[in-house]
Amino acid sequence: MNRTQARALAKRVLDESDGYDRIFDGPTDSFDAKTPIAVITSKSIGATFDARDSWSIESGVLVSIYVRRDPGAAAAAAVEDQLDRLVDSAVRALIATGAFDIGPSDAFAENAPTRIIDGTPYRVERIPLRVADDYEEET
Repeated sequence: MNRTQARALAKRVLDESDGYDRIFDGPTDSFDAKTPIAVITSKSIGATFDARDSWSIESGVLVSIYVRRDPGAAAAAAVEDQLDRLVDSAVRALIATGAFDIGPSDAFAENAPTRIIDGTPYRVERIPLRVADDYEEET
């Protein structure tokens, strides 16, 4: 499976979860103040030499989940709860496909990233996916 196919599969899985205002396959310039948002981008590609004249290609994608962060402590706690539910649901659904190995997210409590997009603060968590070595697409 190449990265285009991996992004399409990840998008389809998230579309079926029905928890997002918008899901983008690739970078976008604006969220239009919507929440929550998922953005699926190509992450990495690598080649590993297996044997003489034999290579394995590994590819990956990155699922970034954004939740708008309104002012106030209560709103911040609600954002964290919503983000936790979305990440948990996404990880479970993506694993269930059998297509992806899930890497550790980049958001720990002590380093919870907030991004300003269109002048609006969003809490974000990124989930790295690698196409599973033994995954074969159904035809």
